[in-house]
Amino acid sequence: MELIQNKFPSRKIFKLYETKVYVFDKTLTEELEYSIDYLELGNKLVRKKGMKSRIGQLFLIPYFILTFGLLIHTVITDPNSNMVPFWLLGSGFFLGISLLAHFSVKTNLIYITGGDKTLELFQNKPDTVYVSKFLTELQTRIRKSYQKEYLKFGNSTPDEFRIGQIEWLHRIGMISDEESKMLIEKLENNGNTYIGFNIKNES
Repeated sequence: MELIQNKFPSRKIFKLYETKVYVFDKTLTEELEYSIDYLELGNKLVRKKGMKSRIGQLFLIPYFILTFGLLIHTVITDPNSNMVPFWLLGSGFFLGISLLAHFSVKTNLIYITGGDKTLELFQNKPDTVYVSKFLTELQTRIRKSYQKEYLKFGNSTPDEFRIGQIEWLHRIGMISDEESKMLIEKLENNGNTYIGFNIKNES
């Protein structure tokens, strides 16, 4: 499954593979290309609106209005004044900084956290429905990777360790309440060493 997100001046591409997610992240200042193993990601979602980060832009707007107003005033009252180029450069400078600040601020972001690494996506690019579908598939693959890796037990593995693994997976959101209860009951009732979600245990 692939997710392509374009929001000027950024471009993000995500591709889901069997054990990892491929990431391409391009901005005005850098271009990154890397992969993250599902076992390095967590299963927590954090959403960010980012409105507070736009406050800095508001301080630039009055300076642009002031310099642009002085430019218009000077052009009308004294078009041959040496201040015309000064106000023109000042207006262009503050306009450019304001636009740069506007497009550099990342808003409507969603982060996948809880693991060793964090994944950053836009919430609504190309649209919220497709992003939600992509996140659901990604979280499913993350959970399956954790279950496959940490629900493998040998014949001599102590029950206390197995229960501890199950409880840990439940605590970090990799198995549900029902799944956790079912696995522990299965272990306690029949002592079956092959516990898990149809995952054959290896010695």
